[in-house]
Amino acid sequence: MKKSIVFIVYKFPVLSETFIVSNIVEAIKQGYKVNVITNVKNKITSSSQVNLIEDFGIMELTSEIVSMPESRLKKTIKTVAYACHPILLFYFIKCSLLQSRVSIKYLFVLKFYYKYRKASILNVHFANASKQVSLLKKVGFIKSKLLVTFHGFDAHYQNETEKKQKIKEYKDLYEMWDKITTNSVYLKNQVIKLNCPEHKMAIVPMAIDLNFYKPKNSHKRIDKEKTIHLLSIGRLIEFKGHEYGIRLIKNLVDKGFNIKYTIIGDGSLYVYLNDLIKRLNLTKYIELRGRATQDEIYNALEASHIFLMTSIEDSQGRSETQGVVMAEAQAMGLPVFGFKSGGVPENVANIKNLVAEKNINELQDILIRLLKNPQVYLEMSKNAKVWAHKRYGVSTMVNNYYKDLL
Repeated sequence: MKKSIVFIVYKFPVLSETFIVSNIVEAIKQGYKVNVITNVKNKITSSSQVNLIEDFGIMELTSEIVSMPESRLKKTIKTVAYACHPILLFYFIKCSLLQSRVSIKYLFVLKFYYKYRKASILNVHFANASKQVSLLKKVGFIKSKLLVTFHGFDAHYQNETEKKQKIKEYKDLYEMWDKITTNSVYLKNQVIKLNCPEHKMAIVPMAIDLNFYKPKNSHKRIDKEKTIHLLSIGRLIEFKGHEYGIRLIKNLVDKGFNIKYTIIGDGSLYVYLNDLIKRLNLTKYIELRGRATQDEIYNALEASHIFLMTSIEDSQGRSETQGVVMAEAQAMGLPVFGFKSGGVPENVANIKNLVAEKNINELQDILIRLLKNPQVYLEMSKNAKVWAHKRYGVSTMVNNYYKDLL
């Protein structure tokens, strides 16, 4: 009998969550029967991977969790019908007893999950999307193995009060989860601080489609007489640190280097960053390109020589947990340079290319040494590709997720 995986996410698809689509696609390729459950089913255009989603019919496999009808008559008719179903009624009573309150909503939730309750695995991306299904597993309605994957913000807290709230939120859920994964050691340590049982945890980095992120030219090269293209990809928000990339480029331009820097992404800091570029007289050298499709990102990587990863710890204490875009860049032969922030050091081929957060002077010095030595760049580019291909294969990720649950 074909094994089945049900993916549970709060919203789907989402522009920045390419790793979830890659996970779904690989599960389909490996022969699993796949479904996707979401609270909010976005339009396909919300994704940068429209072609991939269409090719594998993922929107047709995606169901939005059904809420109770607004019409009182329809709600009454369906409530009576569901209550006449012995299994739904039995687990409705169990949910009510466990929660110490009676809510008709449980009947509708049970009805929705009924066809998924015996799937081989329920794979929840982002731990805060697991509450409902964890309750159903606790009362025995869900028979599936439950895999929960943390990604970062679901483990983030700003202060001790928020930390205690998260510990309380997850405390009763941990026992329902059969396996818990994080994408880096850094994130694992953050989750352990929330009293997560370490024996259930595994580190599984988010993977990429290595067949897609394959450079057209076998080797990237730089020429001191030609323009050097640098690239950053990420939302225009504080912890992505784009301001420091812009200031770094100012230093390099002032020292006479022929530089072009492209930033792909949109966000709340667009106006601030655009004004900074103008104030520093860098409009000839820096482009804020906005959001991009996966094909446009590929073309930008193909045209670039160096990837800048300028993520920092922001004012709310958030840091990069993995940075999937670094895997994409390195698979395309771009060495990564940036800051030792969060999980970034675990995900670069050469940690010597990283410096302390916001230290653009030291980062500038490292880059200058590289730009003056094309042969070192060539070797660094080759090593980045090899390293990424060993670490970020989607089939490896999927096997590491599910092999000990089936």
